[in-house]
Amino acid sequence: MYNFIIVDDEDLIRKGTLKKIDKLNLPITCVGEATNGFEAMELLQKNTSHFIITDMDMPLMDGSQLLDNIIRSYPNIKVIIISGFENFSYAQKAIQAKAVSYILKPFSKETLCSALEQILEALHQEEKQLTNPMAETELTLLSHFIIGNITFSKILPQTILSLTDKKLTLATIYFKKTINWNSVTIPYTMLLHPQNDKIAFLLLEEGVSELALPFPSNSYLCGISREFNHPSQLHEAYTQTIAGLNKRRFLDEMPLYYYQKDTSSREIIFDNIDEILFFIESGNSQQLKNQLTTLFHGMITSHHMTLNELKKFGLYIIEQTKGMLNSRFNFSTNYTLPIIDKTVQETIFSFNELIEYFLVFLSNIAESMRNEKIYASQDTIENVKKYILKNYDKNIKLDFLSDIFFLNSTYLSTLFKERTGQKYIDFLNSVRIENAKELLKKSERKISHISKAVGYDNPKYFFRVFKKYTGLSPEQYKKQVQSKVNPL
Repeated sequence: MYNFIIVDDEDLIRKGTLKKIDKLNLPITCVGEATNGFEAMELLQKNTSHFIITDMDMPLMDGSQLLDNIIRSYPNIKVIIISGFENFSYAQKAIQAKAVSYILKPFSKETLCSALEQILEALHQEEKQLTNPMAETELTLLSHFIIGNITFSKILPQTILSLTDKKLTLATIYFKKTINWNSVTIPYTMLLHPQNDKIAFLLLEEGVSELALPFPSNSYLCGISREFNHPSQLHEAYTQTIAGLNKRRFLDEMPLYYYQKDTSSREIIFDNIDEILFFIESGNSQQLKNQLTTLFHGMITSHHMTLNELKKFGLYIIEQTKGMLNSRFNFSTNYTLPIIDKTVQETIFSFNELIEYFLVFLSNIAESMRNEKIYASQDTIENVKKYILKNYDKNIKLDFLSDIFFLNSTYLSTLFKERTGQKYIDFLNSVRIENAKELLKKSERKISHISKAVGYDNPKYFFRVFKKYTGLSPEQYKKQVQSKVNPL
């Protein structure tokens, strides 16, 4: 039987969740209820809990602060996050190695059951850890230090002593499928990842020349660090193993990846981002999945990308999505990329699993945006105008508009002129110029900067368009406005 506590400041939601859990007949018991992070930490001090279920938006100490405290003080406790899309600004704290599941409100009994079964499986796997010369507590603390959950000062003195004055190499192993550890014997000091049952660590005291693992070579990937001399370097060695694994390319078949310091990088142009953002914002999750699948696989094959490059690509889309949502809901957060980046960089080493992660993550946001009905008007031209008004600073072309609104470009051009009396490009220019006029009135930015800010990469072209619409150059307009504000 496993114990848990539930944390939510809304009594009805807390009781409703417990009622759903009771009907699942799982081997779990609620040992406490809390309305905020402070109460939750007090319960954790008084009760033995294997996991917590928590909301993110709470008074006094919210979910993000609670998770930070849990990671520092109770690194073994697992977490299920329950949150709504309106909390996207900091609910990304859920998408990290520490949190086992992230559930969007409102959620079904089936969704909750799946998250709890995932928790139970993770707890069961931990109980099956192999016997080792080090005690289980020592191994658990060491594995948490390796991945950066705790500081070196938390490591037990006997562990430090047993590893001091040895030339060590760290190997991080990613298994492509779950391993039955009861049937495996490995002649090395082995530590299981504390939060991911597909990852394990080996401490190699004799280098890697004799590395032999009792698994088929196609069943695992292994990142190998440089040699180090003190256990305090284990986390640095871990980052080296992760860097080695992330150098893998799509068609690579070798299982071993050695760390090599690499200062070279190449620039890959990220295409179709505006189209992706539109499908997220408009709540079209199915079209988003189709576009992302085509885009990811196209990028992999055309650019022969490494895992690291594909991860940067997906994280770039997520960061652009964050910016779009921040703008729409008027909030800001520092959490998004650091937390998701850790999950993506350190726990996913399969191209297919990585693509699936990004598909699920982004489509969940699109699903939550569906209720906003931003582009739900029955009048397509009104939707087109709304998009232009919101995105005039981007490179908006007629072909792009026809693609996202599923119309033939010629038909869209004709329809736009019939309905508005303007060509789409004239409407776009008028919107840009009106915004440029506001910037010239209120900003001391250079003309070239204002040009770019309203969607014109070429300042000379901006100059011509501005004069066509106002009869003045941008400089003349600025002087005219200033003379009215500050007359002699």
